[in-house]
Amino acid sequence: MMCCACPPPVYDLGTMTPKSTPVRSDFLISGRDGSLVGPVVDALGVDELKVEFAANSAGRVVVRKLIVGHPQGISATLLRRLPVLQAERKYAQGLKQLHEFMHRQNLNVGITEIKKILASRTGLARHRNFPDEFFVEVARAYTSAVGLGDVAPSLTIAHYTKTPVPTVKGWVRRARLRGALPPARRGAAG
Repeated sequence: MMCCACPPPVYDLGTMTPKSTPVRSDFLISGRDGSLVGPVVDALGVDELKVEFAANSAGRVVVRKLIVGHPQGISATLLRRLPVLQAERKYAQGLKQLHEFMHRQNLNVGITEIKKILASRTGLARHRNFPDEFFVEVARAYTSAVGLGDVAPSLTIAHYTKTPVPTVKGWVRRARLRGALPPARRGAAG
């Protein structure tokens, strides 16, 4: 599922030889133009093999465009031997890992910024009159935790900031009131 506009990175691509026997990842998908390169592609004898990925209406990564060039022409047998399904799966898996990494980074940044703001405040003022930036960081940490599949993001923030859960829930409520988070949906985090 694609949740943000990330540049397509380069991923190892496990594939099958023309005889459908498993082999190690012997070629790559080039991130910029989608070219499949390596010994397995060379064994197929193709001049050019490019794959363009996109998300369909359900958010699933699919092949949007396939460019194949072969000196003797394109046959049905050649098309069946192309490792398109494996390319699609590896690309989707790599994209998912990239998104998880980005959500973890955002969660870490959000928690770190919340801790900094809390550390700069002392006494009774520690939990009152926060600047708008504080609620932006609460929203960042909250949405990143939700993006990682956390069903209790307030509990996660409370754990890492060593703050009571009701206090964190108050921060989330105020972040919603200030527009840093969308309105709550009953029974669902996020």
